[in-house]
Amino acid sequence: MELLTDFRCNNQDLMRDEDALGEWLLQAASAVGMTAFGDPRIENYPFPHQDSVALSAQLFLGESGITIHTYPEYGAVFLNLFTCKDFDPEAALAFICETFGVYAGFYYLFQRGVDIETGLVQRLELLKTGELQG
Repeated sequence: MELLTDFRCNNQDLMRDEDALGEWLLQAASAVGMTAFGDPRIENYPFPHQDSVALSAQLFLGESGITIHTYPEYGAVFLNLFTCKDFDPEAALAFICETFGVYAGFYYLFQRGVDIETGLVQRLELLKTGELQG
C-alpha cells in the first residue's frame, strides 16, 4: 500500500525541529505497525533568499519506507508511506493529523507492489482519495 499526503498544518515546531521530526518518524512507524530499519535521515535545506528552511526526512522500514518534506513557512507537509504490508490508513491519517495539526489537504491511498505471500504483482489501484478540511 502507499499513502500520499499533501497537508496544511499548524505545528510549526515539529516542521522545523530535526530531532523532533526524527522522533516523529519512529513514532509514525510504530503507530502503523511497521519496523524501523536504522535511524531516520534528515536533511535541512535553506530556501534561497529567505530566512527559512525546509526539512526532508526518510526512515527505512523493514516493510519499505516513510519520506516526509516539511515547509514550515507555508505550513505544508508532504508525506509518502510506502509499504509491502497492509496497514490501517485511518490510524495513520489520525496520527499525522493529530501530531502535525492538519487543518486542510488531500490524501491518496494506492494498492500497489508485490504480495509477499503469493509473489503476485498487484494491480495499481486507487483505493481512496480524501480531502481534509477543518
